[in-house]
Amino acid sequence: MKVNFERLVWTHSIPADPVVWVSVNAIDASWQHDKGLYVGPGGKGGTDNRYAFFGEWLAANLHRPVQVPEIGLSRGEVVFSNGRHRFAWFRDRGLPVLPVAVDPAIVEPFRARFTTPRRVGRLRRA
Repeated sequence: MKVNFERLVWTHSIPADPVVWVSVNAIDASWQHDKGLYVGPGGKGGTDNRYAFFGEWLAANLHRPVQVPEIGLSRGEVVFSNGRHRFAWFRDRGLPVLPVAVDPAIVEPFRARFTTPRRVGRLRRA
């Protein structure tokens, strides 16, 4: 499925958590350290069929906002609390940047390491 990334609308449901626009490549490089929960190319290592299901959901729901992934840091490396299959699906289709929600306690070091000025799609506040 080909997606026009510029038409994506992103949303998040935790208003207290800041949203940071990040480089997909930078996040992926850090996330690969999470051997137990890393979702590799094509959904390898994912849970059940969540990777494929997200692609099917998006194809049927291009008019709906996509929930931003929720990311934290553990020992300085990326961990996902929500959205790892979504992230992997977009990564595998070449999306260069996307917004993620992070805990306010880590927003500054997170931004320093992963932020990008580029935007693809638009963010809609919940």
